Amino acid sequence: MWGGTILGFRFRRISILAVSVLCLSATACGGSSLANTGGSTRVISVVLIPFSGYAPLYVASDENLCASNGIKLKLIETDTQSAEDTVMAKGDAEIGAYANTALVFAAAGGIPLRAFLELDMSNGADGFVADSSVTSIKQMAQNHVLFAADETDVEFFLFMYAAQKIGLHPSDFNHSALKSGDALAAFLTGRLGAVGESEPDLSKALQRPGAHLLFSSKDYPGVISDQFVASGTTLRNKLADLTAFAQCWYRTLQRISANPDSAIAIMAKHLGLKPKEMKSAMPGIAWPDKAQGRDFFLNGQYTDSLQFADDFYKGLGQLSGIPVPGRQLVSSAVIQKVG
Repeated sequence: MWGGTILGFRFRRISILAVSVLCLSATACGGSSLANTGGSTRVISVVLIPFSGYAPLYVASDENLCASNGIKLKLIETDTQSAEDTVMAKGDAEIGAYANTALVFAAAGGIPLRAFLELDMSNGADGFVADSSVTSIKQMAQNHVLFAADETDVEFFLFMYAAQKIGLHPSDFNHSALKSGDALAAFLTGRLGAVGESEPDLSKALQRPGAHLLFSSKDYPGVISDQFVASGTTLRNKLADLTAFAQCWYRTLQRISANPDSAIAIMAKHLGLKPKEMKSAMPGIAWPDKAQGRDFFLNGQYTDSLQFADDFYKGLGQLSGIPVPGRQLVSSAVIQKVG
């Protein structure tokens, strides 16, 4: 799940014995969501973990913004990534909202998903905070600075992405096994030299006297990102519906930009937040427009992040199967149709 906080960009694999699912529409969860209503409006199911980056979907659903594209959204909420994987594997949703790291895990686990549309990017919502004596990642390795970041969270992934850019590897660092609230508490009380956090805990870490932001996801755009994914079967058989969804998504972003206050109220309501809390979270999230999303998909930046995740998690021994090359996890069919 997303690290226990809606506002963060955390990614954590959790094994579960039961799948917790909540459907947010007039259409019940029972039966396959791939069946249409028989009328001119087709029901398209989207599975997601409640999270601020995915919140525009609530605006699209509540205001029925996809009707002009001939589709109606049915949002299916799950509380863990494993539950979302189960929904997609069973074919109970056409579309999933997935982090780039989550897609790598799902594919290695045998779920044949491909990203077809850019959703969001972390734009400073994730980062590393260090005490005043720590000035660089290289210095952390040289001085064996003790730091904490959960190996299964995107903060550790971000840290090691930055480290490998200067030729460093996980074995070069003094890494603590502390996680979540324990890691934050240890940093605030001076027991750690640095800590990786997502908002709102990232801001809390900065409350330590002398603490400063060492770097954030804003310094590495696209490394932590989320995409809409679909199975190969859905991409082949329902390309028109996925294209209609993409058109609706971009129109939803335009609607939010045109009248943000009312959109924030809708998003906050669904996430159980106050509007001011939702508003404060938004600067750390970037929702690319059509041109930006197309460029991110086609210029190799996204596939590079997937391949790094493949290699990184394989090296840690965390993938349950054989990694799928990053280039095989992306489909340009929808964005080519959208133009």
